[in-house]
Amino acid sequence: MTSMEPRLSTGGDATAAAPLIINGLTVRPREKVNLWRYGILFLPDFAMLLVIAGVGMRRLLRYLDAKESPSTN
Repeated sequence: MTSMEPRLSTGGDATAAAPLIINGLTVRPREKVNLWRYGILFLPDFAMLLVIAGVGMRRLLRYLDAKESPSTN
């Protein structure tokens, strides 16, 4: 091996980031999307929506129950 040839690394990190040349176009592989990271980001918002929906449903049921049955006092 001469000094002008590129050295091949045994680690997959350097070769995974290197662009591929397909039909004369430089193509980089897509990055993997970590769904857990995005799920954790949106979890508080989603939980808050569930709480708001639950409280709203409870108030609606109380309102409808109060309108249907007149008090017998």
